[in-house]
Amino acid sequence: MGQIHLDLANYHEMERFTKVDAEGYDQEAALYHLRHAADCGHLEAIITMGRIALQLSHDILPDITMEDNLANIDMGLDFMNLAAMAGDRGAMILLAKAYDTGEQLGTRLRSWPKAINWYTLAVSMESGDEEGNYDGTMDDPTYQLLARQAEMYRHGEYELDADTAKAAELYTEAADAAMAAMKGRLANKFYCLAEELNDLIDL
Repeated sequence: MGQIHLDLANYHEMERFTKVDAEGYDQEAALYHLRHAADCGHLEAIITMGRIALQLSHDILPDITMEDNLANIDMGLDFMNLAAMAGDRGAMILLAKAYDTGEQLGTRLRSWPKAINWYTLAVSMESGDEEGNYDGTMDDPTYQLLARQAEMYRHGEYELDADTAKAAELYTEAADAAMAAMKGRLANKFYCLAEELNDLIDL
């Protein structure tokens, strides 16, 4: 059923249901079917609804926008939460960054523990191909996500307690991931940060 509603949304965009003398397609009807596709659990529709509500670029019905207000931001994050729970890495990272920075959170509160949770889940997703190779040019590479978590644990804020040992561990993991992605200079930076923190622990 979700796929049927998504197809109907696309047919509206292609003006299959538009009268010859009409200007443009029925955007309200297209959005109606996209919303129902999302409500039926269609992942692509869920992500698209989330991106539309959050005023982000989207491939399906790209010319449709929503008002930038707290209600729509909350709705967009609800859809992204569904997408993240369904295993979409991009949605996980979007939520992580929102809770990390406090931006585009709607009525939600900034929370580093929640950010850590989503970053961790995103890192756990396959970031390499079947041969274990890594793409250093991919959006939000694993080493960046690990390094950001390390920084958060290093300072501790927004309900997250500082943990020097955990920060050192994450910097080491970030360094290993950067090395695998052929980012030697960045890997050395992370190794140095890990060593500095380990020295603090030994004091």
